[in-house]
Amino acid sequence: MAIFRSSSELPQGAVLRPFAYAGVSLLSEDGWKTKSKLAGAPDSAGSFTTTMPTDNVVGRIGAGFQVTHANALDFRLQYDGEFASRGNSHSGSLKLAYRF
Repeated sequence: MAIFRSSSELPQGAVLRPFAYAGVSLLSEDGWKTKSKLAGAPDSAGSFTTTMPTDNVVGRIGAGFQVTHANALDFRLQYDGEFASRGNSHSGSLKLAYRF
């Protein structure tokens, strides 16, 4: 996974740290299987197997920045994405921290 980091001084003792990353996950299985049985059903009803196909290769990227203040207030804004042939996922987060 590749990671980029740098930092810049901001007014009032704050520091800005942008970051980015990219990577790939290689998975050994190409599906998810589970064996199930209906609750309360007689044993003669038996069980069944559910299969859900998944991807073997998933690309991952992310970027964001963190601001750290000398006066104890920090925040971080981040985007994360996963990309595969069967589906994509996107998420964002904002984290605030106050040190006392």
